[in-house]
Amino acid sequence: MSLQIDENKARKAFKALYKHEKTRQSDAIQWIWLMITTFNPIDLGKGKPTRILLKHAIQSADTQRCLFTKDPQRTYKDLLVSNKIKGIHKVISISKLKKDYTPEERQQLFDNYDVFMADQQILPLLPKILGRQWYKKRNAIKIASTGHNEMQAYENLMDSISSIVKNVPGGAKNIRALQIKSAESTSLPVYEAAVVDEENGEESEFDSEEEE
Repeated sequence: MSLQIDENKARKAFKALYKHEKTRQSDAIQWIWLMITTFNPIDLGKGKPTRILLKHAIQSADTQRCLFTKDPQRTYKDLLVSNKIKGIHKVISISKLKKDYTPEERQQLFDNYDVFMADQQILPLLPKILGRQWYKKRNAIKIASTGHNEMQAYENLMDSISSIVKNVPGGAKNIRALQIKSAESTSLPVYEAAVVDEENGEESEFDSEEEE
């Protein structure tokens, strides 16, 4: 089952968000988040991270990336060099992360890097080593920034839908509402599921604002 997005409604939401951002009179780039509300509670912090392919990149040339690997660390550093893989700015093995990094140094890692990647075989070990700060429960996905124009942000939203439906437990049937927002804006609906009124059998749209 796919999610039927009202394209006109979604475009209006982005128009309103960008209008709000212009009133802030700030040149600072703001992230645009897609907020997910489900009928049945889920924990998006569990399971393996999922890559979402977007038409317009949200990572810039300045994005700092850190890679956690199995041991030995040197093997993976050499692999990156021999395969001419660029854009990885730090490589840390699981043993070094565990033994050589104090809680304060791990926090500094968290603050200094934008993207963290890991070998899937060590993913289950990371939460205990890294701590709570790294694994906050979040029902939002970064899909664009105000560095994109309205159409680019809208296209990224549409690109993300199929991956979201595929990876949210219960799929489209479990998605109650989708909203977009920046750090400073209110949440703006781009999708609201039709909810059946059991009393009279009529359908009505879920009012996502009641959940805020």
